[in-house]
Amino acid sequence: MVFDGSCQIRQQKVSQQVIDRIRQAILTEQLDAGDKLPNEQSLARHFNVSRQTMRESLCALETMGLIKVRSGIGGGAFVTDVGLKPARDGLINFIFNKNFTIQNITEVRLSLEPDAAFKAAEVMTDQERRVLVKILDNCRERIQRQDSLANLRRLEIAFHAAIVKATKNPILILLHNLAEHLLWDVKTQLGTDSEFSGRVLLRHEKILEALFRRDSEAAAEHMRQDIIYVETFLIKLADDAQLSFQ
Repeated sequence: MVFDGSCQIRQQKVSQQVIDRIRQAILTEQLDAGDKLPNEQSLARHFNVSRQTMRESLCALETMGLIKVRSGIGGGAFVTDVGLKPARDGLINFIFNKNFTIQNITEVRLSLEPDAAFKAAEVMTDQERRVLVKILDNCRERIQRQDSLANLRRLEIAFHAAIVKATKNPILILLHNLAEHLLWDVKTQLGTDSEFSGRVLLRHEKILEALFRRDSEAAAEHMRQDIIYVETFLIKLADDAQLSFQ
C-alpha cells in the first residue's frame, strides 16, 4: 500500500487528513487510474481510524471524482482517471459562493483567450484547424435549420475550447473550461437567440481565417473583439430583463 507519511493519524479533523493522504497518493501518481484500494477495514487499520471515519473519507473522495466505489462481486474503491470535470466542478462550487458578474467572466476570458489564439496561430496543426472548420460548418447549418439554442451554445463553446486546447497548456485549458462553463449558465439564463449565434459565427469566421493565415496578431485581436461583443450583448440582455448575476 503506497501512502506518504506516517500511517497513524490522531489530530482533529481525522477524515480530512485521511482524504489528504489518499488524494496526494493519487495526484502524485503513487496510485494510478484503475488501481483498487484495499478494503475499508484494511484502510481503517492502516490509518488507525474507525471504519465510519474511513467510510466518510471514501465518500468524500468519490464526490471529488478521485475514486469510484463499485458494489457487488469484484467491487471496491478504484482510482479514477482525474479529468477536467472534477477539477472544474470544485472551482465552480467555490465561485458560486462568491459574487460574480458578466464583467468578471469577460476579464478572465480577455486575460486568457487572445493569448491562446495568438499561440494557436503559431502551433495549430492542419487537423486542429479542420476541427474548427467542422465546428463552424455545423454551427452554420444548425442556424439555417433553426436548431435548438442549446446545441448552438455548445458549438460556440467548442470553437473556443478547440483553440485553447491547441496551446497544450493544461492550466489554461482548465481555467478556460471554468470560464466557459460559467458563460454557458449566463447565456442559458438570459436566453441568447439564433440571431446572436449568427453574429458570433461571423466573428468566429474571422478568427479562423487568421488562424489559417498563421497571423497571430490578427487572431488575438479578432478573439478580443468577439469576447467584448459577447459581453456587451449579454449585459444588454441582463439589463432588459432586469437580471443580475451574483
